[in-house]
Amino acid sequence: MNCTVEALSFRGNASNAQTQVMWQFDPGTSARSRIVLRRCDFEIGADNGAPFSISQFGGSSGGMEVIVEDNRFRPEPVVIA
Repeated sequence: MNCTVEALSFRGNASNAQTQVMWQFDPGTSARSRIVLRRCDFEIGADNGAPFSISQFGGSSGGMEVIVEDNRFRPEPVVIA
């Protein structure tokens, strides 16, 4: 699987999964996966129950590459969980 998310704005509180962008892999995934988040704007709300901009769950037995570059995060300096 290849997925690229580029130049989007994510504003406000995160979902009930506590993130604005989240992906989840089945451990049995055998194909190599690549996810790219580039030049996006993340502004999280004040909801302490949904504090993260980006999260990943699971893994791929085929390996994976995750690229997060040139993004803007506000207001928290620690954004990846």
